[in-house]
Amino acid sequence: MRRLRASIVPVLLLAMAISSAIQTPGVEGQAIQVTLAGKIPVDMDRIIDLEWSPDGSMLAVLGLDLSRENWSLVILDPQGQEITSLRGPGVVATSIAWSPDSMHIAIGDGHMLRIYTARGEPWYSMLLDSPIVNLSWKGDFIVAGSLGEIYVVKPGGDVVWNTTIGLRDVLVDSSIDTLWAGISNELVNTTVYIFKVADGSLVSKVEVPGAIVGLDTDPRGDVAAVATRGVDNDRTNAITIIDSAGDKAGYMEVKEPLTSISWSPDGAMIAAAIGSGFLILSLDEGVVWSSGGLGGSLAGLDWGSRWMLATGINGAGGPVILLFMVEPGGQGGDTVTTTVTETVTSTLTRTVTDTVTLTLTREGTTVTTTETVTRTITTTETSTVTSERTITSTATQTLTSTTLRTVISMTTIPYTETLTETVTTTSTSTVTVTTGESQAGVSIQALLLSLIILGIGIIVSLWLRRG
Repeated sequence: MRRLRASIVPVLLLAMAISSAIQTPGVEGQAIQVTLAGKIPVDMDRIIDLEWSPDGSMLAVLGLDLSRENWSLVILDPQGQEITSLRGPGVVATSIAWSPDSMHIAIGDGHMLRIYTARGEPWYSMLLDSPIVNLSWKGDFIVAGSLGEIYVVKPGGDVVWNTTIGLRDVLVDSSIDTLWAGISNELVNTTVYIFKVADGSLVSKVEVPGAIVGLDTDPRGDVAAVATRGVDNDRTNAITIIDSAGDKAGYMEVKEPLTSISWSPDGAMIAAAIGSGFLILSLDEGVVWSSGGLGGSLAGLDWGSRWMLATGINGAGGPVILLFMVEPGGQGGDTVTTTVTETVTSTLTRTVTDTVTLTLTREGTTVTTTETVTRTITTTETSTVTSERTITSTATQTLTSTTLRTVISMTTIPYTETLTETVTTTSTSTVTVTTGESQAGVSIQALLLSLIILGIGIIVSLWLRRG
């Protein structure tokens, strides 16, 4: 596998060359920041088409290699490194379209509709009656605009339906349910045809000013933007927004001739190629940013789901891909409802002192005994406090490989805790005092007294005899 030389941090010369591109006109209400994120040379003679995969992880670039008389397809990651590449015979390839799951890619190669896996392996091919001009793959069907005709194809299967709407190249784009189509390069005002994708039934026809040069459905799939270029003495260049019922939902005029368009991921802005540069337009404010000249003719542009805008430039030094990171700002705030659950554990320690006084009275004498008992009581209580509150914050998008939003920091909910403790102390003291004297007690005392007297008498008698 060949490895393309990619410079994600642009060199100084490139930054100087397109310094006029990195500027933001002061349009009130739609502030954006546009940063050049990379310059990727590609090994081909001319870029024909480019498209981000729906998941934003791969950029496919279709081009022609005139010296080898073949077409070339290169698939890159967002850092500009080559994932795979392949070549095909002939120089009539015109368009590419990713499958909705980003697993396959279709190529319009003359009369051949070719489908490859994202790794470059052949998966399916079909021969159509007319040469393919451009492709769209949404939902279960591939839509092909050709020379005067429209084909709706089931991938891996057959043509579901086709119809003729003119004699020139047909540009198409589709949502899951609706197909918008128009004749390209007409010299008079042209018509946009709206069909049901599933059965080909015609929903409506809408007249637009000038020649149709670009079609793109918005990310939600309910409207399409149609870019037209002025013809004859009418130099009006415009973008018309048409919904799936055929009603015009918006209209913007621009000064420069348009060549292609692409919706932003949120459906709020449109990038429009204008010769050697591009514009970014707001549906409400008109032009909000202009790149100026980028050093060559703009072969195409596509806005990926990760807010990376890819542009193909065919310049004197060879074709290159310029990647621009577009960061919208001032878009208002998000309302976030947050449920906060807090668990509060309280530990209460108390020392309880019990004093017990015992009073003993015996034969007129009072004896008092005091006993002190100290106890430690520990009480643990767990309570859960749950509350909901609505916080409105201004969401700032940090654009790296994915779209992130700032997280709202939570504050502690104030509350008053009342802890009631009941301590029950039961002291039981039993005192037994015996004060009465029985008859047996008296007799024993008299006997003892008699023995003492008798002893004394014996001692006295012995003492007298010795004397």
